[in-house]
Amino acid sequence: MTETTQFRGRGTKRGPQGAETLKRIQNLLESLFVLALAFYPLRHVNIGLDLWDTGYNYANYQYVGTEHMDPMWLFATYLSNGVGHFLTGLPNGNTLRGMNIYTGLFVSAFALAAYFFCVREIKMRPWVAFLGEFTALNLCWCPTAKLYDYITYGFLLFCVIFLYLGLTGEKKWFLFAAGVCLGCNVLARFSNLPEAALILGVWGYDVMLERTFQKAGMKDRVEGFWTRLGRHTLWCVLGYLAALAVLFTDLHMRYGLGSYIEGIQRLLAMPAAAPDYKALSMLKGLARTYWDHLYWMVRICLILAAGTVLYGAACRVQEKCLKKDRKWARVCVRALGCATGLAVPLWLYSRHYASFLFYSYDSMVRPGILFLMLAMLIALVRVLCPGCSVREKLFSGMMFLIVVITSIGSNNGVYSSFNNLFLAAPYVVWESVRFIAQASDKKILNLRLRVFPAKCVLAAVLFLCFFQFSCFGATFVFSEGTGVRNVDSYAQGNSVLEGVRMSEERARWMTQISEYVAKENLTGKEVILYGDVPSLSFYLQMPSAFNPWSDLDSYSAGQMESELEQVSLAMEQDAGYRPVIMVEKRYQSWIQENQGAGQGSEVSPLEERVREQISQDAKWDLLRRFMEDWQYELSYENEKFAVYR
Repeated sequence: MTETTQFRGRGTKRGPQGAETLKRIQNLLESLFVLALAFYPLRHVNIGLDLWDTGYNYANYQYVGTEHMDPMWLFATYLSNGVGHFLTGLPNGNTLRGMNIYTGLFVSAFALAAYFFCVREIKMRPWVAFLGEFTALNLCWCPTAKLYDYITYGFLLFCVIFLYLGLTGEKKWFLFAAGVCLGCNVLARFSNLPEAALILGVWGYDVMLERTFQKAGMKDRVEGFWTRLGRHTLWCVLGYLAALAVLFTDLHMRYGLGSYIEGIQRLLAMPAAAPDYKALSMLKGLARTYWDHLYWMVRICLILAAGTVLYGAACRVQEKCLKKDRKWARVCVRALGCATGLAVPLWLYSRHYASFLFYSYDSMVRPGILFLMLAMLIALVRVLCPGCSVREKLFSGMMFLIVVITSIGSNNGVYSSFNNLFLAAPYVVWESVRFIAQASDKKILNLRLRVFPAKCVLAAVLFLCFFQFSCFGATFVFSEGTGVRNVDSYAQGNSVLEGVRMSEERARWMTQISEYVAKENLTGKEVILYGDVPSLSFYLQMPSAFNPWSDLDSYSAGQMESELEQVSLAMEQDAGYRPVIMVEKRYQSWIQENQGAGQGSEVSPLEERVREQISQDAKWDLLRRFMEDWQYELSYENEKFAVYR
């Protein structure tokens, strides 16, 4: 008795100490999670040279305004350009590495905000929220230079957070803030207009809340349904309109609403020149992507069904045929369930479902689509589940909307949704962990449905996704629509690219043209760029005479003709004004070919197709005639670029 009492006394004394130690460990882990989420988005800030989107966007931020930008893109992404311009004024904001750090910190902020919301409000375990956020960060394939994308995702993230807090806590200012986020997003990227569909989450919550009141017998609350619905909607709409009013006032004072309307009209007419920007084309492409992936989903379900039947039969044999509950029998039955889960990734990899070349999209695109479909499926199940709380249904419904809405308004399709999983990825992990830990067998029509194989399949699918995403995120760095490789060299004589690792070939290109620009004192002079080299404007610190990416389909030949006429007029009025023209080498090779310098030489079918495309390029024909009229001559060339002056 004395020993027992003494033992209990020691246990009681050690109990608080053990709890305190556990608390310290948890706090340490959470601190490590926060540090990892803060710095992980910056892992590639000094790796890779992209001649497309990265420098193009940084050039627009540095030389923001109608003088050097296409007015259509200036106004379509007005708020994003303003934020980017502010960043270029910060220390090292005129360098590639500096801007990569500043824009990367936006992703860090979004990941941390989502993490703390999931842990503090949704009550996820820290490791669950961290695993979800880490997954979301690994799927952020898009260069952070595209602020109009990331600011869009940020506003969507905070809109969901504010809606959840405002509705569940009946706090009107949070609903107002949610409306402000959606209103600002219209000027962050004009195609964000469909995001107003998030109001469906507000209405759905009020409907579900009213049904809960009715089931509880609270008849007196039925009369307040329309009042509550109207109040919630009104506060969201007021925030939306207030944000638009403030931003349009600023825009009007800077450029005038007439210029904005003209730019947006061009944007709305853009699908005629760029069919992939048509709303119907976007929706069809999105639906086709999910439809095509049903091929894999159906077969995963067939494996699950076969495994469930075999597992159920094995359990039946164990229960009916074995007189004693033997441990080896239980282990064998469980092994059969585990084999069902293992069969899924083995079959998928055997069919080349995902590549192990992690510098390319092939390593993550199919698992990414599977992950999105899993997120939508889980969200629908939880919304329709009778035993699910109203708060969880609200959160689940908004996760479904986020996955769907993010892909609308962009010609990147589901790739946009990959980039915006700051809340959806933790949600999938959270619901999956709960299912694996808590789900039990069900009886349907006197048949016992065994859920253990489903748990194994879900765990296997998640493991496959996490493995592919983690390796992709650690390896992939965007460069002209694919990933960089062999980044072991540096460009010399260029302060903008200082400290940035790239391939030996690209380092040679940039070193050579940087030396030429410095020798000829061309820094700061206006340039006309053509041929998938828009980033040169930022890398060489030469503002564009007009749109730096003028060969894009979204930039019409008519608009380019108008811009060239204005340049010609400026050259007539000012004899000292003469923009430098830089083109991709293939255009200079085409000129030589047409002048007879390359006739008689054999060309590959690929080169022949390239020449044919250039010959049919109306905008190149305009620029070539402009060069002939003003007697531009070849001044410099290397393997990649050609300069005319």
